[in-house]
Amino acid sequence: MLALLSSQGQEWGIPPERVVLAGFSMGGTVAAWTALQVPRSLAGLLLFGTEGLSFTGGWASPKTLTGPGSEWATGADGLQVLQCHGREDSLCPIGFATTCADELRQLGCSVRSLAFRGVGHALSADMIDEAKTWLRQRLPSI
Repeated sequence: MLALLSSQGQEWGIPPERVVLAGFSMGGTVAAWTALQVPRSLAGLLLFGTEGLSFTGGWASPKTLTGPGSEWATGADGLQVLQCHGREDSLCPIGFATTCADELRQLGCSVRSLAFRGVGHALSADMIDEAKTWLRQRLPSI
């Protein structure tokens, strides 16, 4: 994923500061791990119903969560994150979102975390509206 971001970004002339990675559920965990390892900060990270960095089924170690300046988390410092989570999510309970936000902040990210009433493990129209507003702020017109 990192190699693809680098090669395609160069080929298409898209600098990292114009790239936002996004993901839902475990896809959000993969997007987060990827964004944190990009050598230059991305424009942002958008997470929906995401478990958190330590919920990886063993393919990534939570021991690496050691705070700002972590060797592996070169893209964490100041990374802007919008996290949207359903309060009624029974597959990925809201406590997981809190843990995820705490982990990201510990690494140096700036996290805006929103919880949506009446939403389970899904996207809602309100989440999409929040994401659109956030994306417009993160990626102004060129």
